[in-house]
Amino acid sequence: MWRPEDLRRQWNSPARLIEPFVTVDLEDGSVTQNHPSQQSDITQISDKNGDDNWDEKMSDEDWTNLEAFVHKFKILETEVDFIGFTVGGETRTFHLKNPPHRRPEKQRGVNFLVPRNSLMETVKWGYFDDLLIGNFMKTQLINMRLYPKFAPYIAKFGGNAKVFTRGDLMKFYLHYFRLSPGAYIRWRAQSLWIYQLKNALWRTSRRLHLNKPLKALSQAVERMRSTEWSPLTSRASIRRPPEGK
Repeated sequence: MWRPEDLRRQWNSPARLIEPFVTVDLEDGSVTQNHPSQQSDITQISDKNGDDNWDEKMSDEDWTNLEAFVHKFKILETEVDFIGFTVGGETRTFHLKNPPHRRPEKQRGVNFLVPRNSLMETVKWGYFDDLLIGNFMKTQLINMRLYPKFAPYIAKFGGNAKVFTRGDLMKFYLHYFRLSPGAYIRWRAQSLWIYQLKNALWRTSRRLHLNKPLKALSQAVERMRSTEWSPLTSRASIRRPPEGK
């Protein structure tokens, strides 16, 4: 059962806290619970694989459609060299640039071990994030990390915003910059710190015995990040209407 105090314990924002599984009226800010009992529906819990069969093979048409799906993500060409899939015991690798611009031992890429049905549903609807957050697909990383570029590009930007090219990405950033220049600059600065500068400074701090001051700085930045706006994690915050209106 949902308890407000569980969320308020970690909530340090002036925005109104709204419980999950509700409908919010954007006109007057009223909240209606979709499931008033807030109890889990245990009938939805199963030990079966649903429509997935891990031994099911891909057809030639499936592989063709999958390759076309991968090559839509032009923004990944500078981040990874290849994306591979193992389905029903068969593995195929798709290079984003042909020929690859790195030597084989230096190439960066990823291979996904995934059942055919879920994979092709993702190709059909375009939401790769469903596979990444499903916690059943196995992922092998070769000379790369999922963050800060690969996972957001293929899931959030490509799947949700339909951003596939560098031009699309610049338009996307410009849109959010125009909405709130200050918030956008803070988000970019925080991303730079978390994914690029933080690790480099941490390694240097060990040599210079500055671990404690940098740890305090890191915690301060993380607290700021958890409360600031981000184009990847922002949600509309509905404030309580003024009294008498």
